[in-house]
Amino acid sequence: KPLLSNGTHQFYPTTIMISLDGFHPHYISPELTPFLHDLFVGEGYVAPYMIPTNPSVTFTNHYTLITGLEPIHHGIISNKFFDPVMNARFVNTDSALSSDEKWWGGEPIWATAARQGVSTATHMWPGSEVIFSDGLDPMYVDKFNGSEMLSKKVERLLGWVDSPLENRPELIMGYVPTIDSLGHKYGISGKELENGLSYVDDFVESLYVGLHKRNLTSLVNVMIVSDHGMSPTSKDRLIYLDDILDISKIEYFDGWPLFGLRPFAEYSIEEIHDELKSGYEKDPLNSHYDIFLKEDIMDSIFGGSGTKFDSRVAPIWVIPKVGYSITTHAAMEGKSDYTPKGVHGYSNNDVLMRSLFLSTGPYFSSKLGSNHLLKPFRNTEIYNILCDSLNVRPSENNGTHYPSYIEESSILESNWADEYSYPNVDFKIETLNNNATVDLIWGKNRVGNGKGKDIEIDT
Repeated sequence: KPLLSNGTHQFYPTTIMISLDGFHPHYISPELTPFLHDLFVGEGYVAPYMIPTNPSVTFTNHYTLITGLEPIHHGIISNKFFDPVMNARFVNTDSALSSDEKWWGGEPIWATAARQGVSTATHMWPGSEVIFSDGLDPMYVDKFNGSEMLSKKVERLLGWVDSPLENRPELIMGYVPTIDSLGHKYGISGKELENGLSYVDDFVESLYVGLHKRNLTSLVNVMIVSDHGMSPTSKDRLIYLDDILDISKIEYFDGWPLFGLRPFAEYSIEEIHDELKSGYEKDPLNSHYDIFLKEDIMDSIFGGSGTKFDSRVAPIWVIPKVGYSITTHAAMEGKSDYTPKGVHGYSNNDVLMRSLFLSTGPYFSSKLGSNHLLKPFRNTEIYNILCDSLNVRPSENNGTHYPSYIEESSILESNWADEYSYPNVDFKIETLNNNATVDLIWGKNRVGNGKGKDIEIDT
């Protein structure tokens, strides 16, 4: 492996990837996130947005980021689902129901790296606490701690950077739940979210200041990504499942906000589907959701079919449009409002679900030079980018660019304009009162009603 020097210490090629859960690229602005704004318009190599995988939920997308696989290939098809083969339920928030390695397919980046002599460290990364029988685990694993101060997180990440060469991880991955938590609690606007954005901006700045003090900004790659965006909810945008179906016939409800339905054995799939369709046709809200059989959405939602994980996809799905929530009258009884105030998991084509990609470091500058703007791309490309930055060979994955998306063909045209403007919904919502950096850069190119120049995105 090549050795680099910061003047006092030697370093192998090193990449730090930080995930800001629930952080929409539109949140970056000179007012609320001045450091991220400066990175975005300055030394950063950025895309206007990154496209999450479907469904746009946390565990599914974090595992896609580190395997390069669509959900049907890596097995984590949602945050919560039932597997009839295992006769067990996966629940992301319960380690007893999610830590068995049988849930997790594909090869995560730490295993790819370990197989080739590259050490890794994971700080609260979803899925990293699972113990795999191949023994190719990260050198360091920090368990989830939702109350951790971000100042402590910076100390931990930089502490790994300061380790002796033989114990120093070459890939460091950190997870920041702050913005996702605030989005669920307060929605996509308001003082609480604004304060949270400033807090996270200070965290990113502290990380870069620490690297600068160590004379490492030209040696260490940093990737700042997110898994998805966020949509506001409202008691005025509720779909009552028990108005269109006798829900006592359903044994398991999978996913959220997309609802997968598994009927009890005495009810056929056809019977439940017919009842749903009948209720749907009479429902005045039916323009705000759709009903599908599993076979109709395997490709568009779960990324394919014909894998050992196909059975994890429920046979019937009720899929709301962005901003609409499925509930029941019993769940809303006694409540004056709907919570959470923010939700994700909708189609990855929705503007509100877009995710973030911002990067710096020698890997990106050597590949792209002075061309700092990249075309929007799917997050299945991240795994190959990580591998290429570390000089390791990737395992088979669903990325479309080899060795990586970071190449000349991915450079964004100077006259690019977004096809849609944020938030691109047909109902009134309150958004942040900020001058979004993406609008400052590309808004001038937009023509009429938020429509702009179409671009071709590799899928």
